[in-house]
Amino acid sequence: MSTTDSSEAQKQMIGERLYPLVSQMQPELAFATKITGMLLELDNTELLHLLESRESLEAKVEEAVAVLQARWTMHSEHVVTDQSKDPLTAAMLASVPPDKQKQIIGERLFPLISKICLEYAGKITGMMLEIDNLELLHLLESREFLEAKVKEAIAVLETHKH
Repeated sequence: MSTTDSSEAQKQMIGERLYPLVSQMQPELAFATKITGMLLELDNTELLHLLESRESLEAKVEEAVAVLQARWTMHSEHVVTDQSKDPLTAAMLASVPPDKQKQIIGERLFPLISKICLEYAGKITGMMLEIDNLELLHLLESREFLEAKVKEAIAVLETHKH
């Protein structure tokens, strides 16, 4: 087995031990996976240290979350700018096949929700997509209505978390 193969095998084993620890700190599946991937870019020596030191791991996870939040903020501002040029209407939605309608709404909703609550953005977007499309369009149009619905969803998630 070459040194590269050995290093990759070690990285795989470290990743398998690291992910459960990261997911305890960041329960949102997409974020835990992304953060673990980001951490696995570090060299194996530093990764082994993170496995031994919860404090160091927490610091690196916080650093990764800050990077992700900065990326989402930049992405959200871009999407919101694009959206303000071309607001989604019921007529536009009706022109799209039903199986694509939720996807289009979700793509517009997620960045807005992530600005309000990054930690649960994926779960909350999924919860919201269970709502009728006309109500979802209203969520996209009204920041106040969206914030109220996100707060409701956070309360539900927090209740079921404990």
